[in-house]
Amino acid sequence: MSRVHFYLLILLFGVAQAVLFFKFGIVENVDSQRYLDWALQPLSDISPTSWKFYSFSYLLILSFFIKSGLGIAGLVLFQISASLIACLLLYQLAINISGSKKTGLLAASLFILFGEIMLWNTYVLTESLFTSGIVWVMYLISMAKSKKNWIICSIVVVFVALIRPMGITVILAFLLYLSIRFRPLATFSRQSKWAVVMGMLILAGVLITVLLEGNPSVNFYYSRGQIVWGTDSYLPNKWLRIDNSGVSYPPADQSSIGMFATFVANNPTFFLELTFRKAIMFLLHIKPYHSIVHQLGTGILLIISYLLSLSGFFSEKSHLKYFVLGLFLTKWILVSLSVEAYDGRFLVPLLPGLMLLASAKCQRILWKEPESPEALSGLVNLGSLSVCWHLDHRTRFRSSS
Repeated sequence: MSRVHFYLLILLFGVAQAVLFFKFGIVENVDSQRYLDWALQPLSDISPTSWKFYSFSYLLILSFFIKSGLGIAGLVLFQISASLIACLLLYQLAINISGSKKTGLLAASLFILFGEIMLWNTYVLTESLFTSGIVWVMYLISMAKSKKNWIICSIVVVFVALIRPMGITVILAFLLYLSIRFRPLATFSRQSKWAVVMGMLILAGVLITVLLEGNPSVNFYYSRGQIVWGTDSYLPNKWLRIDNSGVSYPPADQSSIGMFATFVANNPTFFLELTFRKAIMFLLHIKPYHSIVHQLGTGILLIISYLLSLSGFFSEKSHLKYFVLGLFLTKWILVSLSVEAYDGRFLVPLLPGLMLLASAKCQRILWKEPESPEALSGLVNLGSLSVCWHLDHRTRFRSSS
């Protein structure tokens, strides 16, 4: 790593984090209180079939800081440190796949300057460590060469997957990455390949079923026509909840997965409209209660990022792109089938991977010449404007909630 880039990123990270900290401080909400309550309970009593199990890693970390006396301040400092390490690893990842230090600097700068990522470092929630953990996973699997490396990777993947509910997407993305990088099916017969594919689909179905069984509120949101949870004070709004009159409800004595299947079968049009709206809300990261400036800014930035990432996906040779793709698609599907968050935090853990691919593409577009400080300056200014948009929207949201 370039020493100049190292100190520049440390400085940029420190300034950005300080601005966010003094603006919002340490934040606890309703979900934070639930995690705190769970962390005070004996972790050995958590059953693999309970909803708590899918945040086991975070509860383990939270329990350590509470019981050691380091408290919430210690947890937040740990989250900030983990985020800084993730930022530096993203820098190195970008260099590894592009061969350019300027690409590394761009990827790490976007990580810092897109305010939604670092914002969560001072929240008592899973998003910060989950986002950092995904960067750690990407770095480890891109560097793994020996059997020992892959064992460590697998352990880290499972640990990160258990930081938050729906973290199972990390395991599914990891399996996709392995299947493409090593092509274990290449020597299999056609029948064996179909058997493995069916087995993978069944495994994914079982994992999703367990998530549904552990979270019966999914069916509650469907019956209400809920698109974005936590937004009742902003209703009525067709992009937050759609009219559920005429909807046929499944029997209450069914299992969660049974209720879900019955609901979809009885209300296919309603289900498709609801799923489509959640998919759009998740993808564009905008909400009707945000300011127009914020919605336009965020939407434009993300659309550009998606286009650059998609182009980078097809132009990059690194197998890491399949992990990024698998993570994005599985998360998008799960959110579309469940519910979007009022604060849009479900998208945040996917952003570093997208920034990695987008930065690699930018390196080819902007830096055909040996140096292009004007291009880098423009992108940094764009990122700074992004911070302003996010600060503006958070202030507006808090003042109205």
